[in-house]
Amino acid sequence: MVIIERDVVTETPAAPPVPLAPTSFATESSKASPSRPNANLDRLVERHLLRRIIIGIAILVPIAAAAYAALVALALRHSGIPAGAPIAMGAGVGVLAAFFWGMWIGIVASVNELEDLERSTQHTKRRS
Repeated sequence: MVIIERDVVTETPAAPPVPLAPTSFATESSKASPSRPNANLDRLVERHLLRRIIIGIAILVPIAAAAYAALVALALRHSGIPAGAPIAMGAGVGVLAAFFWGMWIGIVASVNELEDLERSTQHTKRRS
């Protein structure tokens, strides 16, 4: 901050910046506790699910974009209208479809691991 008094410019030190978000994403509720013995396993399964979803989307985006663009190009080949915008729109629809199918594939690929975690959690609750 700059203060101007009688033609003399003085600078006051600025306050240190306040962080907008915590640097650590671990909260008290997410830490392992005696009531949640499988908290680390929960996070591991969720990471696997996220990884499978990202891989599915990454594989399907170029494939689906090319496939949908090719379908639109095939539909417009004898129409006589400019094909640039419709083909780009087909590629965009392919990207959206890739996100949907990539998420679906990631979830389906993780179902067994999620079921095993659920069974182990129920088994642990019954023992208590």
